[in-house]
Amino acid sequence: MALACQACGAQHRAELPAISATQFNGNARVPYLYRVTVTPEAIVRQRIGHAGGWQTVSRTPLTRSMRAQLESAAAAIDLSAMRADNVACHGLPLGDVGGVVLRVGSHTSNCAPPSAQRLLNLLSPYLG
Repeated sequence: MALACQACGAQHRAELPAISATQFNGNARVPYLYRVTVTPEAIVRQRIGHAGGWQTVSRTPLTRSMRAQLESAAAAIDLSAMRADNVACHGLPLGDVGGVVLRVGSHTSNCAPPSAQRLLNLLSPYLG
């Protein structure tokens, strides 16, 4: 019985992809970057970046409900629309005007598609 539960737990962990969101504040604001990372092991790490590198501010295990919400939001994203270029946003570079770079699994975008808005809303309390 315990073996079956361990197998179920390992299978459940694989459903949550690695997720990160990095907040760029732009040149006119605070010179810090804020990053939230959700690991497949369901740990939320909140970090602040500056000239010296990244400093971990908090490391929190996810609750079951938050994990379920993140899994659902990540599964709803159209990964084919995730692009790592400014052409998708039709705007200025993030370093100048600010914005969020979102990574879900191996897909990265500095102009997340509309389908990623729910995930960004869930992560926003952890971003500066």
